[in-house]
Amino acid sequence: MESYEHTEGIALAVIAKAGTLSFTNAANGWYLTNEQAQYYPRKVWFIREPFDRLKSAYSFFKKLAIDNSKYHNKLVEFTNSWEAFIDFVLDTDHKDEHFLPQTSTLMYNGQLSPDTILRFEDVQKWWPKYFVPKLERLNMAPRLEVDPNYRRAEIDTYYAEDLKIWKTTTTYDSERDAGKWPSL
Repeated sequence: MESYEHTEGIALAVIAKAGTLSFTNAANGWYLTNEQAQYYPRKVWFIREPFDRLKSAYSFFKKLAIDNSKYHNKLVEFTNSWEAFIDFVLDTDHKDEHFLPQTSTLMYNGQLSPDTILRFEDVQKWWPKYFVPKLERLNMAPRLEVDPNYRRAEIDTYYAEDLKIWKTTTTYDSERDAGKWPSL
């Protein structure tokens, strides 16, 4: 769990393609290790809907290919199409944080580390209640059209734990959630 400290003792999980650049910019690039984060009274994670995160990763790497980014050179073969991208994600033994299930990066001593899990889709509603400075939306790539049915059952299986947590995470309600963290 790469995290950053908030003055109120909040460690915020930072997950690739779920606000990483925006979060680290707001924290001036300061990180805690997953072990260090365990000592904070609240560990927060904004989970992103897994298929949306995957589409974002594809759009991001496709943009890098178009921009001829040096980072992209090692990944060029899988950005030719959505199908090639999905084949790479599902069939390659990779450790790239952009494609790994979010839950796999947040385990500490065999348990999910965060104690507060919120939907990434609600981050702009939660952020001003607990964090400063303002959260800027950075590093966004134009969203590309994809075939949502291509190997979808396998995608859903690969991200099953993420999907399970995302589906059970309460959405933001301005009256119910005004001024307090949701209970788990």
